[in-house]
Amino acid sequence: MEHRKILSNACWLVKALVILFVIVAHTNFAAIQNPFAAMVLSRLSSVAVPLFLIVAGYFYHANKFSSFSALLKKKAVGLCLPWLFCGVLVYGYTALRAGRGLGFGAAARFLLGSGSYLTVLLVLQLLFYFFRNVPKAVLLWTCLGLSAVSILLSAAGFTAPVLEKLYMTDYLNVFNWCGFFALGYAAQDRDPEKLIAGIKKLWIPAAALWAALLVGGYFLESNFGYFSWLGFPMEFCSSILFLMLGLALASCRWLQHLGKYSFTVYLLHIQIVPIVAKFLGGHIIGVLVSPLITYAITFGAIWIICKIAGWLKLNKLTGYLLGVR
Repeated sequence: MEHRKILSNACWLVKALVILFVIVAHTNFAAIQNPFAAMVLSRLSSVAVPLFLIVAGYFYHANKFSSFSALLKKKAVGLCLPWLFCGVLVYGYTALRAGRGLGFGAAARFLLGSGSYLTVLLVLQLLFYFFRNVPKAVLLWTCLGLSAVSILLSAAGFTAPVLEKLYMTDYLNVFNWCGFFALGYAAQDRDPEKLIAGIKKLWIPAAALWAALLVGGYFLESNFGYFSWLGFPMEFCSSILFLMLGLALASCRWLQHLGKYSFTVYLLHIQIVPIVAKFLGGHIIGVLVSPLITYAITFGAIWIICKIAGWLKLNKLTGYLLGVR
């Protein structure tokens, strides 16, 4: 198989795998009494957004848009429409289930992506369009530096008070994420054969470094999420490991197919999490299997909806509204 096709298949497959850890990140770890086990799950779930942004950057070709308005039109249909449609469904269901009103302010914050990587993804795509003529190597190292500094400032607690005044969080701080997006964006121009060779060469050292930082971090810090002291290097190491796993499974067609639904699963899974947790979340086994069950239920529901839409000749409209790739 041609190397660029292998890399593309691996990226779709990685999206299918990483969405599982997005669901893990939204799972309540209270039933896990072992702090080391809880930390491992937290560290693993922290790879989700960085790796999604790396893959998004790799597939983002700013120069293919003839104008900024063409970019806006593309993103309005491909990103914003399913985001808003699914957001309304999820927020409405969650608010009614919790017995609270559908407040406009809370709904607006939810739909604008408070804590969602989609806001950051959209902003990054718009920014990188304006910087499309900047050499990608310059853009990469600038963004990596900005992300490293920003995440350290977040870990130290300096950014939270400022962002709070702007009605933002660290999740919506694009400086925390631009390095990951730039990494995938810069990889477009590299020889895919060399990229694959590089990943295969780096995965063992990356695994060793990740394990060392995992153990060291257990004793050195109490925050094990995205914005921890060791988060930045660990997220890069785990991204390499997942990309290597994607390459190893690149011929697995059903996982690639699952990756086509990853965006929609992300948009809709949050309403399934508490339902599954209600039945399984009180025991450690339930905590470990509930993300898999949530994934399966969400994907199954989307697949059934798409099948019904196909029978009704509404598959194109459904694809627009649900963001099925």
